[in-house]
Amino acid sequence: MFKKLLLITLAFILLLSFAGTAFCNESLSERQAKYDSEKRNQGVAALLSFIPYTGILGLGHLYAGDWGRSTKFILSQLFAGVIGLAGTEYNSDTHRLEQNPTNVAIGTTIYLIAWIWQIADSALTAEDHNKMLRQKYGLEVVLRDNAPALQFTLRF
Repeated sequence: MFKKLLLITLAFILLLSFAGTAFCNESLSERQAKYDSEKRNQGVAALLSFIPYTGILGLGHLYAGDWGRSTKFILSQLFAGVIGLAGTEYNSDTHRLEQNPTNVAIGTTIYLIAWIWQIADSALTAEDHNKMLRQKYGLEVVLRDNAPALQFTLRF
């Protein structure tokens, strides 16, 4: 019984050691090619987020691969629409819908804030995706001389 357990444990350790060397056997150019094929362009992410007429906030985040953050922006868009329509009433005398201008202003403000925020955030999300890929493929990050020493970003 003890010999079987020892053999299984040794086989498992041996298997793990060979699995770890598979990454080491890839050349730098192969890892760089994989990184290049999977990386996301920050400009494309920001551009997809900038296009307001698609009707969907969060397209840049979807492109960058962050579905959770994209969902938050889509929900903020729906919330802004609900707030904007909250004061809408039907006037039976004129047979028209009448909107409360305060609610429309609040809903529009929430939408615009979320829209501007997600433009910048989608570019940062694409960069985070690229950093994760560089770590995954063991590529060294080279810092530029003019890089800022401290960065402050707002995330939710």
